[in-house]
Amino acid sequence: MDLALTSIKMKIGLAVLMFAMAIINGDTAGVAASEIIGGAFIVFGGLMLFYLGLQKQVSWIAVLFGIVCAFDLFGAITGGLNLARVFDLVDAVLSFVAICGIVIWFREERRRGST
Repeated sequence: MDLALTSIKMKIGLAVLMFAMAIINGDTAGVAASEIIGGAFIVFGGLMLFYLGLQKQVSWIAVLFGIVCAFDLFGAITGGLNLARVFDLVDAVLSFVAICGIVIWFREERRRGST
């Protein structure tokens, strides 16, 4: 589970960096700064809820976070490769790492339960 928790920490840092860069550069595409900040709080809050649930090793939260990561990974892969999508690709790598961490955790739990 440590791998998934580390991935969430990195995803939080990446989200903070993306929102800060959007506000600093003024590249908000017509969206008000308050809406960007509100979106940042929603993303941060959702990731923190996943973090707390995974830290307590709640299996249904792990499955739900795995599904969210799978959609994130699929969206980044189908979006194409270009320089503007660098953050999406980094986020997709972190999603893949989180999925691997969840799979490893479930496998260890199954082995622990069978002995």
